[in-house]
Amino acid sequence: MAIRLTKNPLNIQPIYSPRTSYKRIKEQDERMIADMTLNFDKLTINLLRNEFSKRNNVLMLHEFITIASKHLRFWQVDLPNREVRLVRYLTYLFN
Repeated sequence: MAIRLTKNPLNIQPIYSPRTSYKRIKEQDERMIADMTLNFDKLTINLLRNEFSKRNNVLMLHEFITIASKHLRFWQVDLPNREVRLVRYLTYLFN
């Protein structure tokens, strides 16, 4: 018995549940965060360490984002909604 693959005559798009959509977003976020952390060089890590030390090992989220985003100026420059996503990824990393 052979299965015949035919084109979708009604051009029906599969329906994805919110859970499936959320899973895809999370998977993409995890890939992007991994890629972003690979772009942290020793200078950036030392700078963040020094900033933590200056502030008695307490760094607010907005301070962390400001410092880290300066060093990620050239990371994924063509990413849609880059600034929003960068803040989201850095928030995730901070937490």
